[in-house]
Amino acid sequence: MSFTAFNAAIIFFVFLLSAAGFADDAGPLLTLRAAAEKALALNPELNEKQEHVNEMGEHAPLTVSQLMPSVKLTVNEGRAKDPLVYPFALFNGEPYNKYQDDLNLAQPLFAFGSVSAIRAAKLDRKLSELDVEITRRDLLDQLIDAYFNVVVTERNKQILEDEFKVLKKSFSMTAHRARIGRNQILDALQTKTQVALLDSQISDATSQYEVAVAQLANLLGTHDLTQFKMRDSLKVPSLASVDKMIQPRLKQHDYELPELQENSLNLRKIEYEKDVTLGQNLPNLQFTGDLTNYSFKKSDMLSQQAQGWDIGVQLNVPLFSGLSTLYQMREYASQEAQLAMDRQNTENQMTFQQVSARKTLESAEHSILSGEDALKLGRASSQEAQRNYRYATIDILQFLQVQSSYMQAESALNTYKYNYLVALSKYYIACGQPEMDLIDLIEEVNK
Repeated sequence: MSFTAFNAAIIFFVFLLSAAGFADDAGPLLTLRAAAEKALALNPELNEKQEHVNEMGEHAPLTVSQLMPSVKLTVNEGRAKDPLVYPFALFNGEPYNKYQDDLNLAQPLFAFGSVSAIRAAKLDRKLSELDVEITRRDLLDQLIDAYFNVVVTERNKQILEDEFKVLKKSFSMTAHRARIGRNQILDALQTKTQVALLDSQISDATSQYEVAVAQLANLLGTHDLTQFKMRDSLKVPSLASVDKMIQPRLKQHDYELPELQENSLNLRKIEYEKDVTLGQNLPNLQFTGDLTNYSFKKSDMLSQQAQGWDIGVQLNVPLFSGLSTLYQMREYASQEAQLAMDRQNTENQMTFQQVSARKTLESAEHSILSGEDALKLGRASSQEAQRNYRYATIDILQFLQVQSSYMQAESALNTYKYNYLVALSKYYIACGQPEMDLIDLIEEVNK
């Protein structure tokens, strides 16, 4: 391929890259908070958890209904014939009709553990609400990660595209010098090689960007994000501003850790379930009533002679159940021990995450400061290298090295900021602070 044809291919490729933006400029701006609100409203996993709360909300009324009176009506209509040898044969062994209806009433009066069953059912709803809180928090954590991953991958793609343009210009210059004998053909070939390598890198960066967009769309509960545009801003709040917000809350014990609350509720639920289990093997008392109409003619069903009734109190006393209660109590004791160990593990994990995220934040903040200095130097070096190469005071190898260092410095700074924001979200979670507070803080610095 001639140098002219290759230049034309480069221009066409750059045009395609510039046309493949993240969103239409006419689309609405998708800020981090707007993305969070959209995810909280549309994310199917979160909506499923919220619907489960409604399901668990019906457990308590269902348990209460078991303590309410139960009324049953049974109606029988048939034809019968008694054998003549039967001492009480009716109608001399001739076929006859018989009609009967029974109205039965049962009202529990006392059952040990019935109140505990209602309390345990109410805890199911509270546990589901905590599950929603955990899912909501994790969703916002993933959203922060995915949102800025889109920004970073878009920036990395743009860095490569800008470098592509610079190398395209240098390639034109190198090719021209090679034709007039001022440069060696080797210089043009080296530049062409770097351009070809960038072509592959841009393709990879575009793929990473598209995957990041798909991940964000998935969290938002939508199929695509082509109707939105995003602000290309990657500013981070200082660690001092974060401490100013969080530390006073921690000193006042103002934090929420749903996992620990969930653990406490599960322990209470086990106590209630113990009472329910014991109640199954203890005496229970209920009131019973029965109203019966029996007749051989339909016309006699409502007469006084066809009616009968009885009422009473029924006491049920379980005598032996195969020692099932003993084994169930042992099972509950094991569950309590597991919950105690789970609580200790959760507290240890929270403490570890606080320390780990804190150290990552401190390291990332230092890296950001160093990266900003490196980027300033790299930008100045790139501008100087382009000027020197234009005047032929440096060779192509020096120029490519400077450009590579500048590109690495810019990409590294974006990565440092992204890592800082991800660690900041983990730190908020470990400290039991609302993720929406962090989102508002990030939004404030990215205005």
